[in-house]
Amino acid sequence: MYYFIIWLIIASSATLYFLYQNKTVWRWACTICYIALVFTAGLRYETGTDYFSYLEIYNKVPPLTHFFPVINDMEVGYIFLNSLFQTMGVAINVMFLFISAITTFILFRSFQTYIPRPFFFVSLLLYYSTIYIGLDMSGVRQAIAVAIFLFSLRYVFRSQFWKYSLCIIIACLFHQSALLLWAFYPVLKMRFRLSVIIPVLGIGILIFIFKIAWLHTLLEYGASLFSEDTLIGQKLIAYSSSEIFLRNRPFSPAIPFYMTLFILLILAFIKRLRLSEQTPYFTIIFNLFFLFILSFFYLYESLDISFRFGYYFMLSYVFLFPLALGLLKSRKQHLIVAMTAIFMLSAYTMREVFLEGNKQMRMYRPYQNYVWIKMGLQHSDTEKHKLKSEPPDEDMN
Repeated sequence: MYYFIIWLIIASSATLYFLYQNKTVWRWACTICYIALVFTAGLRYETGTDYFSYLEIYNKVPPLTHFFPVINDMEVGYIFLNSLFQTMGVAINVMFLFISAITTFILFRSFQTYIPRPFFFVSLLLYYSTIYIGLDMSGVRQAIAVAIFLFSLRYVFRSQFWKYSLCIIIACLFHQSALLLWAFYPVLKMRFRLSVIIPVLGIGILIFIFKIAWLHTLLEYGASLFSEDTLIGQKLIAYSSSEIFLRNRPFSPAIPFYMTLFILLILAFIKRLRLSEQTPYFTIIFNLFFLFILSFFYLYESLDISFRFGYYFMLSYVFLFPLALGLLKSRKQHLIVAMTAIFMLSAYTMREVFLEGNKQMRMYRPYQNYVWIKMGLQHSDTEKHKLKSEPPDEDMN
């Protein structure tokens, strides 16, 4: 019920602002949505698949006076942040609140920059429905990296490679996967033709259908080049041998989602000129979306790796879907179609948060809030403690 209330707040904001596009509604809606998202992720207590893993790390990290001698397989930026708040003597939830406030602020500012204001809350609702639960509520380190990468897209548009590089370096301090984003700088600026899109996508689909294990082979070869004592070697060995990281992406359960992506890709390509009139960032958004679809098929061998890189590209459809709906001429028709589509998509993507029987999603239910726990308004869910020893989700390794 709690997650639905937040969904309802954002959906109401999207509807109200679309009907009454004035500054008062905008300010109030932005403020309420910002506070709701920051407090939900920032003040979560024993909620999220990686909560207890992060808590264990936080309790082990020494204060800043002993920070530099520490050797840890976590990124130095995240460890430094832990050490800073440990020095203050506060609970980990205060650090989570700080992180959530910063990443959500970057998210809001980026949304305002990359897409027209009438689509802001529709995009925000899509973000909440499809990304927020898995990223902001669990993947703390990658949530920071994704926010920084999202901010860096303005420098891709301005052809300021050194500023883009600086952002990627900072993102790498919180999640090593961001290092590969350097390679995508020239790709994000390209204008792909159909003669490129069809064969590249077709090869990916064939790899997925015939289960061609190219990624596993590449990881095994990479692991053989590095010593087991090095951090890179340990990561490559884990990704090439651990059952957790070698879970394949299933096909049949996601067919409706695949079809939606294909339709959106075709529509965006056909109407690219009209969509470019709505935002100068359309080419970058389209390329991110194309990379997002490719990650589904080319990285099918590892659900973990697919999700990890998918999070960087996933924001593209959060932008592209509302822009495509903006092609509709009638305001009333626009609103009905937009809200219906968003509701259907969010109901599909959030179904596991509400349905019983999924152990991993059980870590999100019921939602527990740090303030409510401390005030005695809510009690700790002991069932979550029983599940904390389960393998971590996509972010921790």
